[in-house]
Amino acid sequence: MRSYTNTTGYANAGSTLIVKDQVLINPRWEIYILMDENCPGELANALQNKPFNCVYIPYLGNTYCLAELSNIEVTEATKTNGNNKIDSLFIKKEAEINVLDDEDDAEPFIYQESLPVALTESTNLYMYKKLCFTNLPVTYKADIYNCNEKTLAFL
Repeated sequence: MRSYTNTTGYANAGSTLIVKDQVLINPRWEIYILMDENCPGELANALQNKPFNCVYIPYLGNTYCLAELSNIEVTEATKTNGNNKIDSLFIKKEAEINVLDDEDDAEPFIYQESLPVALTESTNLYMYKKLCFTNLPVTYKADIYNCNEKTLAFL
């Protein structure tokens, strides 16, 4: 837990705001980008060539949490379907989560949260969708892909 004092007047209407937040130290993420007709080809080139040519500095949630991009590779993904355990976040509305048999030893869990997935063009405000992650099998209505021995849903 980290505490700091925000003394900027515009944020506090003349008073002092004490903020407490939690920060993950050295988090590691695997991020997959589906390179299809909806994704500009120059994105792969920009990510693979150092120094990175970013319009905006990549960060994780707060501007003081800069993202370090490393181990970038281009790999093949194959479309799949059916009843799969999905190894990524997925859109809840596109999924039917299946119940395990009583004989399964795994402790089932489901993480669900409304998260920003895009920006509105006119106002630049976040657009939210309810996303899930689970260790249960999922029947997914949209396309899912196999990549590096993982089953992935793209948003």
